[in-house]
Amino acid sequence: MRIYDEQHSVRAILADCRVNKEIDKTGFGVDIDKLNRRIADIDVLKIREQRRLYSRFYEECLVSMDKDSEGATFVSVLITLAHYKIVSDTVGLR
Repeated sequence: MRIYDEQHSVRAILADCRVNKEIDKTGFGVDIDKLNRRIADIDVLKIREQRRLYSRFYEECLVSMDKDSEGATFVSVLITLAHYKIVSDTVGLR
C-alpha cells in the first residue's frame, strides 16, 4: 500500500529530471521546467484519496492493537492489509 504510484516517487521523478550540473543554470543538477511538468502531471484527487485510505488503514491498525503489548502484531496488520487490498466490502457483507 502506497500513497504515490512508482512513477510519481521522488526517486523516479529525480531520475527523469536530472541533467548534467555543468549545463544546469540553477546548479542543482535538475531541470526545473521538466520537474514542474512532472509534478503538474500528478493527479491530486487520486493522491488525496490514496492518502485518506492509507490514513484510515493506519488508524485501523492502531485501534486493533493489543493494549498490553508494545505495538500492533504482524498478523493483525496483515489481516487489516488483506481487508483493504483483497476483500470487497460490498461482496463480504452479503
